[in-house]
Amino acid sequence: MSGEHSDTTADEGWLSVARRVVEPHLPDPPARILEIGCGSLGGFVPSLLAAGYEAVGIDPEAPDGAAYHRIEFERAELPPPADPHRSSARVVERFE
Repeated sequence: MSGEHSDTTADEGWLSVARRVVEPHLPDPPARILEIGCGSLGGFVPSLLAAGYEAVGIDPEAPDGAAYHRIEFERAELPPPADPHRSSARVVERFE
């Protein structure tokens, strides 16, 4: 059990640090954000929702909830961008 707690704490710490790196690159809310590989903690999705974004997380290990799709990205059926002329893709990768 202590290993799970350490992993969760490490993941939460990583999210905290990564959020400071990612945040300056996000559009202003309300914008649609898709997080690919949100992990079992939900990644940035909870804080994005709280900040007024329309956020969705995709990961085979995503938590339960309306804001998550528990599936591989390649198999996910995604809606088209709300405004394809104003859409941009920004990717942040997590290396373990």
